[in-house]
Amino acid sequence: MIIFYNNKTGAILGRIDGRVHSDSVTNGVKMHYSNIPDEDIGKYVVPFVDNMVEEEEEIKELLVEEGTNKVKEFVTGTRKVLKPHGKVPDVSFADLIYQIEKREVRIFDYKVVTDKNGLVTDIVKK
Repeated sequence: MIIFYNNKTGAILGRIDGRVHSDSVTNGVKMHYSNIPDEDIGKYVVPFVDNMVEEEEEIKELLVEEGTNKVKEFVTGTRKVLKPHGKVPDVSFADLIYQIEKREVRIFDYKVVTDKNGLVTDIVKK
């Protein structure tokens, strides 16, 4: 998700849905408003990370059968491994991002909060 906002007020102006975007989209896309100068429009790309889930996986071995020289596969046990299952927001306000994605809340009822360096640290109700 990419969120566009007014740098001065924090008001959210628009968004692009999705969890994974190409570099050309994240770096190249801009939003323009006739009544807001371009330099006052900020862009926040919500970071997403792999959702790692523990699964049980079979341990297999290949053995050559004597006499026929055929290779056979045998299950010798199981092990637990972490595998990615989708993406999850990597922010403290992840629950709000889920609600926005599901259209349970209107993103325009919220505004971004930035730190002294202009980095988005939160999204709060107006």
